[in-house]
Amino acid sequence: DGVDQKIWEKLNNSPNKPLLNRPLKGGYPPGSTYKPFMALAALSSNVRKPDDKISDPGYFILGNHKFRDSTKGGHGQVDLHKSIVVSSDTYYYKLALSMGVDLIHQHVSPFGFGKTTGIDLNGEIPGILPSSKWKMEKHGKPWLQGETPSIGIGQGYNTFTILQMAKAASIIANKGVIMKPRLFRGSQNQQTQEFELAKPVVQGTIKIDKDYFEIVTKAMVEVNKIGTGSRVLGNTSY
Repeated sequence: DGVDQKIWEKLNNSPNKPLLNRPLKGGYPPGSTYKPFMALAALSSNVRKPDDKISDPGYFILGNHKFRDSTKGGHGQVDLHKSIVVSSDTYYYKLALSMGVDLIHQHVSPFGFGKTTGIDLNGEIPGILPSSKWKMEKHGKPWLQGETPSIGIGQGYNTFTILQMAKAASIIANKGVIMKPRLFRGSQNQQTQEFELAKPVVQGTIKIDKDYFEIVTKAMVEVNKIGTGSRVLGNTSY
């Protein structure tokens, strides 16, 4: 019989916003889920090689500011594989500064961040993948070097939707092939009752060496075996 006025007002006025379609319209900082994409950006731009190591004492100092790692004491010597497995903030603070915001934007943008996914639903927001040009147009101010390290760990101005992150993760799984996400599965002929599946739509391909995807994928698997996800998934059979 629908929703009465009292419940409708309660839903509309709730601070938790239960009527907001969060995967489609909610913009969030991606945090450490951004690190595999930063790793691929580093490899594809030749800023880092897989075996390059940095020292992670648990913090990174730029000027008078100390950027802290989530793990006190740090992780010692960290290469690209380990940086994903243990989720080293310090590795990505340093990487972001080495790359700069515009090179990051150039190499991460193909994964679909900062633009709509093209899903067959209305109201999708594009999110924000920052660049120096974006900041000047949006805020009328130049990009500051001190804003760059936080970008590397998925913080700062980075604002993506859950749907964008799901699509980006699928691109890693598909080793660079970009599939269009959608809800529509197919249609049924009312006369013959035949069900026809909709054909998959390939939106493009990211030209990154397949070996780089393999390196990052293996590290993502290790996250769940021995890394930051092992407490939840370490003892599973798959």
